[in-house]
Amino acid sequence: MNIIIASDLHLSIKEKEHSLSILEEIFMNTIGKDALFLLGDIFDSFTDAEELRGDFKRLANNLKKPIYYIVGNHEKIGILDRHMEQLNLGDRVIIIDGPMYSQFYIKGVDIIALPYQDRYENYYQWKIGKKEEDIRIFLSHGIAEGSMWFTDEYEDNVAAIPKDLLEIFSSDIVILGHIHQKFEAKVMLENRNIDVIYPGSSRICRLSKSEVGEKYIISLRYEDKNLNIDYISLQRAGKYLRYEFNINGALNENLDILSNDWNREDIIEVKISGIVESDIEADKIIKNIESKYKNKVRKFIISSKSILILNNISKENILTEFLSVSDNYKKEKSDDISAEILELAKIMGIERIVTAIKGRK
Repeated sequence: MNIIIASDLHLSIKEKEHSLSILEEIFMNTIGKDALFLLGDIFDSFTDAEELRGDFKRLANNLKKPIYYIVGNHEKIGILDRHMEQLNLGDRVIIIDGPMYSQFYIKGVDIIALPYQDRYENYYQWKIGKKEEDIRIFLSHGIAEGSMWFTDEYEDNVAAIPKDLLEIFSSDIVILGHIHQKFEAKVMLENRNIDVIYPGSSRICRLSKSEVGEKYIISLRYEDKNLNIDYISLQRAGKYLRYEFNINGALNENLDILSNDWNREDIIEVKISGIVESDIEADKIIKNIESKYKNKVRKFIISSKSILILNNISKENILTEFLSVSDNYKKEKSDDISAEILELAKIMGIERIVTAIKGRK
């Protein structure tokens, strides 16, 4: 068995072209595989699903592979009294929704697919057959109880999948959508530990801490009684990268080096702190940075809220001497100490000096 698993694409009308291009890349990675499983929040809302279903159907029919669509919590936004099953997403798309699980068998693998539930109840009454295949995989959308020690602010208002629900299915591995960060954990069940895997979101859509880095889908292979999991990087999704720099440090030098690894689809966010003598000086620096880098990536964001305006700062000898000493020290120790640590030390030093100057005044 060889399947592709993707989650949290959040196809949206607002970013139609970009989000559909990533869907197309996911489908391209499914060519030659047995099936594609989508773990929910593939559309950002039911309204987006209605508007984009024609585009989804066109791409899905070109794939000519079974697509198992497990409904998440975002497909329920704006759904009212309608149902995802009412949408025609393609001839080979199987939409899995409602309060019950579905079960599939693909080349010696038993797959349990459970749609997202607002409340997990009555599952003790489910008639679950014994595992007849070598391995059973549990796929759903949500947070497994005991698997997350922190959640993003956007991801904590969902019902947790109870551990005893995972127990009654006797699954060998759990793979879930909803968490936008690629994440792996072990959950302690009654008599054993079980691996819980979150592939993360398929694209950047929130600019939250959980989305920092590359975006992935999973290639899951089972052959010769071995289960292999590979993460495939989505090139069209780009990376979300965050940086913090001090305006009094080697800001341009650092960005020049980092920008060599940026791609056109990346989103870059730069938080700038430090001190300048006027708003005019700060605006000039920011505009120069924006003009240099904004066309290199899909989105370039600068946060300058931490910049302090301190008149006549250039006349403060203690600060200019500190900057000179720290820059020379960085050159001398660049082979022994990382640039990130040296820059952080400079920022801390500047902040202490500024506090002292303000106290004196």
